[in-house]
Amino acid sequence: MPQPIERFHYGQGEVLAARWSGDTPPAANAWKKLWDVSALSVALARESFTHKESRSGKKMEVRDISNGESGTVKATIAAINTHNLALLLSSSVVDIAVGSISAEALPTGIVAGDVILLDHVGISDLVVTDSAGTPVTIDAAHYELAAAYGQLTILSLPAAPTPTQPLKVSYDYAAARAVGILAASSPAKIALRYNGINLAENGAPVIVDLWKLQVGVLSEMALINNDTSVANLPFEAKLLADLTRPDGDLGYFGQMRYLDTDG
Repeated sequence: MPQPIERFHYGQGEVLAARWSGDTPPAANAWKKLWDVSALSVALARESFTHKESRSGKKMEVRDISNGESGTVKATIAAINTHNLALLLSSSVVDIAVGSISAEALPTGIVAGDVILLDHVGISDLVVTDSAGTPVTIDAAHYELAAAYGQLTILSLPAAPTPTQPLKVSYDYAAARAVGILAASSPAKIALRYNGINLAENGAPVIVDLWKLQVGVLSEMALINNDTSVANLPFEAKLLADLTRPDGDLGYFGQMRYLDTDG
């Protein structure tokens, strides 16, 4: 066997994930980029117990017996998109098609100063009417619309004629993507690929495959920021054995690969 080379690691690189479907490993075309991942680490553990002999009277340990292997993956994801959110919110992405609403009734008893959240966001062509037999259109000077957020603020109500409540709204709304929070019945299982760039070795490729991970839920996400860094998604997952793998030298958890054969 050749003498191992001296190798150091200072890594950057791309991280991809692919979801398992139940107990079926991901298909070859299921991979999605996590984009900017600012930290990635793997911690491994081997559980064991010891046996003490009973012959000498000294109770010396004579065996260390393996009782299982486990691992944890931690990462920090800076790219906050719907795919990454769905992964960590234990959910999926729901696409909402463009559409329109006709005569959506608002609550009764509306007064000046009320803030109303409409059923949709990305609002355009808003018309507010009352419920009179011949509906009266409320002038836009009486309300303020935050169109992107679907938020309607009542500034005042017409003095004459007094509008008949409930007020009704008609509008068009834009397409959107929604991600539920803890909407799935169980956490996602994924495979992870790290396409590493080893800056300590002139950018040499390092490829790490983790074949089966159970993703933990998002522990924290800063929604209002006052410091000088972007918000991140803390990522933690439990390493699981992929028993669909053939029994061989690479085991059941994953592999690390280098393109040279010297080290």
